[in-house]
Amino acid sequence: MLTQASYTIKSRAWVAWLLFLLIGGPFVIVLIMNPNDKVSQLFFAISLVFCFLLYISTKHIRIYLDEEKMIISDLIRKRTVLWDDIIFSTVSWAPEGYHSASLNWIFRTKNKKNIEVKLGYYSKSDMIILANQLIERAKAASISDKIYRISEGKFPWYIF
Repeated sequence: MLTQASYTIKSRAWVAWLLFLLIGGPFVIVLIMNPNDKVSQLFFAISLVFCFLLYISTKHIRIYLDEEKMIISDLIRKRTVLWDDIIFSTVSWAPEGYHSASLNWIFRTKNKKNIEVKLGYYSKSDMIILANQLIERAKAASISDKIYRISEGKFPWYIF
């Protein structure tokens, strides 16, 4: 088998600016109509700072893939998982709050650690790459059927 170059999966940080357009856009319209409105200036500034911080934090979320390992990093920590250490992997839903849920990719290692990756940060093409790398590199792992379907471009949220 040919050696493959390393690959970095980056999060979709542009979503923060889309959120800024939805939150800050109405305040821009109010500021154009009434430039002296202090409340609109304040809320515009707060939404700009909030979305900028969200952009900076999501910009650091990434997954690095190479021949031996996968490095999952975010703003706070970096976790390294060797492909040979993965014994089980699946995709599952996890409730968040009262009205929403997130789709998580779970990797269980030999030392019984569960490492979760929230899939909402990544594009579908990047998830296909990750699924194919997992299938190819973690030969001894028990991989769920959902991940095989993701590697084919069939995503769980379209199947259910």
